[in-house]
Parts: sequence; structure tokens; C-alpha cells
Amino acid sequence: MRAMRLVDIGKLQLMDVEVPKVEGFEVLVRVQSAGVCHSDVHIRRGYVGKVSIKNLGFKLPLTLGHEIAGVIEEVGDGVEGFVKGDVVVINPWIGCGACYYCKIGEENLCDNQKQIGINLDVGLQNTLRCLTTNTCLK
Repeated sequence: MRAMRLVDIGKLQLMDVEVPKVEGFEVLVRVQSAGVCHSDVHIRRGYVGKVSIKNLGFKLPLTLGHEIAGVIEEVGDGVEGFVKGDVVVINPWIGCGACYYCKIGEENLCDNQKQIGINLDVGLQNTLRCLTTNTCLK
């Protein structure tokens, strides 16, 4: 599949990458629409605020993009409530599930959160793999 990847500060490149395999509670989503957020623009320039992405631990190449909608193409064996063909939007905030905020349902405030297109290498590509719990929304 094709993915638009940040290969160096200021340099994007359209690259071929492997289609992810789904397991357990994961689904494969064919991306139908992806937005370019202002944070993507900042990251491409090499900074988040005034801090270098290298100092923040960003690993390049990175597939940017976290504003995503698409159609489920494949579901893992443990998935319930989602089937092939479901139209979904992707919640880019992934909580750790263990901290105080995650336990009260406020994953957006998680002490150890990860974000699609920032910490997780997905987004501006043809398909993406994601967990169904709190990540895919119908």
C-alpha cells in the first residue's frame, strides 16, 4: 500500500509499505478520507511548539495524519460490534488503560497516551490497523 511519510525534517515522500495484519481485537480500515491538521504542518517543520521533534523522541520515517475516516475491510477474531463494511471515524487518542484518567473514561487526559500519526506510524496511507475499543467509532 502507499503511505505519505515524513522521511526528514521538511521532506515528505510517498512510499510503499506493507499492509498491516489484524489480530484479536483489531480491525483493518481502508482510509476514505484523511485531513491534514495544523499539528501535521508543525511536525513536518520539525517542531511541536518550540520543542524539536527529535527532542520529543519522534522516530523518522513517520506516517503523519490523525484525522481519518474509512471503511472496515477486515476484523480480528475477538472483535464484537464491528463488521466488514462498517463506516468508521478514528479516535486518534489512545490511552494506556491503567492510569487514573483512563480508569474514569478520560483517555484524552491519559498520563501515557499515544496518538495515531504522532507516536503510532499510521494516518496518511491507504489502510490502517487499529483497536476497536475507543479507537473506531461508528
